[in-house]
Amino acid sequence: MIPTVFGALVAGVAFPILLRGTVWDALRMVLVMTLLGGSAAVILSSGSSIPPAIPAMLVLVARIWQDRGRLRGAIAAAPGAGAGPMLFFALYGVVGAFLLPRIFARAMLVAPMQPLETGGLFAVAPLTFTAQNVNAAVYLIFTATAFISGFIAARGAIEPRALARFAAVLALVHAGFGWYDIVTRGTPAWVLIDLFRNANYAMLQQGAGILPRMAGIFPEPSAFAAYGFAWCVLCSELWIRRIEPGLTGSAAAVMALSLVISTSSSAYLSLVAYALILLVRIVYLRGGPRGRQLGIVLFGLLGAVVTALAMAVLLPALAKALATVLGDMTTGKVDSESGLQRGFWARQGIDAFAVSAGLGIGPGSFRSSSIATAILGSVGVPGTAAILIVLGMILRATWRASQQPTRNDEAALAASLGCTALVMLVPAFAGAASPDPGLLWGLIAGGALGFASRTATDGADPAPRRPMAVRA
Repeated sequence: MIPTVFGALVAGVAFPILLRGTVWDALRMVLVMTLLGGSAAVILSSGSSIPPAIPAMLVLVARIWQDRGRLRGAIAAAPGAGAGPMLFFALYGVVGAFLLPRIFARAMLVAPMQPLETGGLFAVAPLTFTAQNVNAAVYLIFTATAFISGFIAARGAIEPRALARFAAVLALVHAGFGWYDIVTRGTPAWVLIDLFRNANYAMLQQGAGILPRMAGIFPEPSAFAAYGFAWCVLCSELWIRRIEPGLTGSAAAVMALSLVISTSSSAYLSLVAYALILLVRIVYLRGGPRGRQLGIVLFGLLGAVVTALAMAVLLPALAKALATVLGDMTTGKVDSESGLQRGFWARQGIDAFAVSAGLGIGPGSFRSSSIATAILGSVGVPGTAAILIVLGMILRATWRASQQPTRNDEAALAASLGCTALVMLVPAFAGAASPDPGLLWGLIAGGALGFASRTATDGADPAPRRPMAVRA
């Protein structure tokens, strides 16, 4: 086990937080560490990397435990607010990761999580228990821990507008790393990006035609886009609900532009999906952009169309190159080697579900390209039912919070976080390798239910209107 400079960074920040900090300080630390998507805090002897957000989560748990007296109400409310089914999903996955690959050993051929060195695009091996099952089990535990910690922190330890401001700053920093990546690539200044990308992942420097693909300090453009999309949605939702609108609106716009420039097919799919969701809300539901905000959204869309037309007329060569890139990254990808490979991986989940008679073959047993089929094939009916219950609770809480008739910061954060937790899964539906929704999803989903419980009037004791000390 080899600690890295980022492991030392986590330790250096952890000590003052544990001695004199707050739960909010610890949560901010975790969120900052999630930015380091290509970094490793520790490199294990097996070659696997532990990202900085994992040890940072331990600090958050320890801080919550230290303040358990003041957070007693939030801790007691967690089991009835989604923690129960989320824990079941994680625990079934953990037990399944160790038992199911052994029960169904060699029952089918799978493309393992670690790509095989030979065999080409569709390389497979007999199903068996591997170290990847252990890795998947550990990540599921931390996702469930993040969910519960996010709930407790949101219910009793966070001031809503402080979280909104911090989310906007994180979005801008993430976008900034992306722009720095493509502007400095090929120059000595790019070494800063290389310093952050010290994990044992496949670090890709890709291009799309004449354009570099934006990856920031993440391993690849799709990972950069999936992470950035979550912050783009959250900042957009906060702007729509007029929570720190100047800052959150600017962050949403910068992040959206960065996703377009990233040339990631996941980013384009996600942005289109979110645009359609906004359109439905504008036409049929409350909670969408209204008045001046609707004008800004429409003006932005019109501006994008006018810019594209002007480019086609004034810069036909560049316009043609961009059109080629867009086609290659979207419709052209379906019939590409990558598209065929991803389709093959996604179908494995359905095959695993059938082979295991609905029990699943265990997280980490195979590589998927969609979280839907990864969950179905890994944890079967029990795990799928549990996560659907969690998503249903988030949807219900989001809907109720969005119907609040008066200005309420807690309700606005509940609705914004809830919508983000649901929509940020769009990239995972198009490219996730495992059934784990991720640590960031756990924090956001748990936070949505935590803020929603602060506005509840159906028997749950709401959190105090003045939570414990918070430094924005």
